[in-house]
Amino acid sequence: MKRSQPPSSSHCRWSKQRLKLAAVAPALLELYAEVKMTLEQLMALTVNPDHERQVQVWDTIRSTWTKEPY
Repeated sequence: MKRSQPPSSSHCRWSKQRLKLAAVAPALLELYAEVKMTLEQLMALTVNPDHERQVQVWDTIRSTWTKEPY
């Protein structure tokens, strides 16, 4: 019987990022699904696990955030 290889560090990092995205506030996931925010913006909001705070931060920055780099 072959032993399976342990997950690579990049696989672990990818998995952790996806788990954080799954734990973001449902209201923000809806906005992302409606293409009203980018994946990068959504990922930035995962820094704080508090859903209320995530939404509060988004509401504060959405009108001032420059979505395009130019």
